[in-house]
This record gives sequence, structure tokens and C-alpha cells, in this order.
Amino acid sequence: LAVQPIITPAGDGVFQIHLAPPALPGFGEFISSWLVTGPATCLVDVGPASTAEQLAAGLAALGVRRLDYILITHIHLDHAGATGHVAARFPEARIVCHDKGIPHLVDPAQLWEGSRKVLGSVAEGYGPLLPVPAGRFVPAQGFDEAGIRALITPGHAPHHASFEAGRVLFAGEA
Repeated sequence: LAVQPIITPAGDGVFQIHLAPPALPGFGEFISSWLVTGPATCLVDVGPASTAEQLAAGLAALGVRRLDYILITHIHLDHAGATGHVAARFPEARIVCHDKGIPHLVDPAQLWEGSRKVLGSVAEGYGPLLPVPAGRFVPAQGFDEAGIRALITPGHAPHHASFEAGRVLFAGEA
């Protein structure tokens, strides 16, 4: 049985969707995706591939039928692993990601193999990424649309971006 996500309203049209990778007990309070409603409907980070169905259930429970943007803070599996899955469900969504991360989501083979070497069973629990067509991406550098502004914030990863939406800052792991 798939774990159902827990949804927490955060105010100002922002919802936290908690995700729990089924094969990784104890990770239920560790990974979240954020839904932002407003001038645009945006999803900030999508979690690992193994939680794609939980995320879809959470979005359905919130009545989301369309996403304008998928905002990726960085391409590590726990933040961006389900990008291909979510992009397939929402073909209209543009994906905003640091330009250095885009090639790894277009062709995730190297990212997946590197993650497996470093993370081992945790990577397996997160699940493999699906590729995303290059034409779906918008570089985060200079992105400022529909009340969302990208800030380039290297640190946790050299390809890290944070997103400002109104009074909220989504900092990933900056």
C-alpha cells in the first residue's frame, strides 16, 4: 500500500505536502514538496521518484488540475527525483532549474548512477529518475515571472536556486 501524503496549510496559499519514500522507514518527516497558489500555481521541489504517486494524490486532494511551474531548488534525488513523473502528469508546466542542473534532468543516467554510488540503498529507496524533454526547462538565472523570483544560492550544491513567492522563501537546503 502506498503511503498517503500529509498536507499542511502554511498560509498565504501555500501548502506543504509531506512525502514518505515507501522503502525508507523514518523518512516521513524528512521530505516535502510545496504547493504555491496565487497568480501562478507552482510546485516547489517534487521529492524522490518513489513518492511520485503520493505527490499526485496530495495534489489531487488539493484540487490541482494544472501546474504553471515546477520549481527545482537543486537536482538531488530527494528534491528533484520525481521531476519526470510530475512533468508527465502536467505537460503544460514549465520547469525552472539552475542551468547547470538541466542537462542532468534531461538525461538522468549519470545523476542516477552517481547517486547510487554515493547513497547506496537510500538512492534505491528514492528510485530512478525519468528523463524530461529539454524544451520544458527555463533556466533559473534571471527568472522572475508570475510573482515568483529565482535567487541563485550556491552552497549545498553549486547548482542551487531558491525561490521567492510573495512573503515566502523556498530555500531548499541553502
